[in-house]
Formats: sequence, structure tokens, C-alpha cells
Amino acid sequence: MSKPNFLSLLNPQFTWPEPGDWLFVAPGGRADEGTLTSHAWTRLVLMADGYREAADRLVDAVAADAVLQSTVVYPVIFLYRHFMELKLKYVLVTYGQHFDEDADWKSHSLTDLWAKVRPIIETAGNGTDDGGANDAVEACIREMSAADPMSFSFRYPVEKGGKPIVLAFETVDLGNLRRTMRKIANYFDGLDGLLDHLTSA
Repeated sequence: MSKPNFLSLLNPQFTWPEPGDWLFVAPGGRADEGTLTSHAWTRLVLMADGYREAADRLVDAVAADAVLQSTVVYPVIFLYRHFMELKLKYVLVTYGQHFDEDADWKSHSLTDLWAKVRPIIETAGNGTDDGGANDAVEACIREMSAADPMSFSFRYPVEKGGKPIVLAFETVDLGNLRRTMRKIANYFDGLDGLLDHLTSA
């Protein structure tokens, strides 16, 4: 009796890579094609919005299929965190030069990036009452930073040296997270409009 080989052990209902398979192929006019832009600044905007949109859709998927709760929670939090990081970097690279702040592509610390962005916001607002929005956004940024200080906690189970990462919580209300991130997105959209108006005047 012959010994089973690797391929015979695989479930025949599944497919596996074959010679000639490629990850990236030329456009073929299909509806599911992704479009990439070569313009870096445009790509920054699309990336930030895309990470948040992807997280939103994953939260929708969990609502429709509770089996996903224990798997997609990690990419959801990472995607929202990266959205926040890119929004802060967007403010610095787009408007920082008007307020004596340099772009910062090296830091992954949300609190460090916010420390550079908040003075821009306060200068642009000229002391006007923001209804507490700046403090509320800062509190959310600090909360996300405490949960994931350097963008590792929801991408890897261990630190670079192999030490297990201790998570800040065991469960997450994904619906609440999505609603709050939508408010933060609205905040940054409004900030973009204000800064664009001031710097182009």
C-alpha cells in the first residue's frame, strides 16, 4: 500500500497554488479591480480613508457573522489605529510648514504626533471655543496609544524580542469603536477644511 503524499492529504474541495498563478496581474476590465495612484500625497489621503473604511466593513461583517469576533478584532483595531496615525501625519505634511512644524514619517507614536498637531490646531483656532472637541480627540488618541503604543499590539502576539504582548483589554465593543472613529474622522475632515481655508487665503 502506497503512502499518501502531501497533495492527497489536502481536502479536494480546496485549491492550492499552481504554476502560472500570480498575485498581481495586468488589468482585465473586471469590477473587482483595485486602482493604485502614483501620486504620494493623494495616496496618503486614500490610504487613511481606506484603512478606516476597511475597518468599518469588518465591523459590519462581525455584526452579520459572530464567528468572526475572535479573528477580525485584531485587524479592526490595527486599521483604526493606522487611520489615526495617517491622519496626524497628513496634517503635519500638508499644513505643518505654515506653523513651523515638520512632517514626521519616522514616529509611530500617536501621542508624539498629536503633540505636534495640537499646537497647529490651537493656532488655527485662534483661541475659539471648540466645544471640547480637541480634548475629546486627545483623550481618544491617548486611549488608543495606551492600547497600542507603537503599532505592534494588534499585528503580533509578541514584541521584537519574543516577549508576549499583554493586551490592555479582553473584549471590545466594536460598534462603539466604529461610532467613535466616525466622529474622529469627521473631526479631521473639519480640521482639514479649516486649515486649507487659512493656508490658502
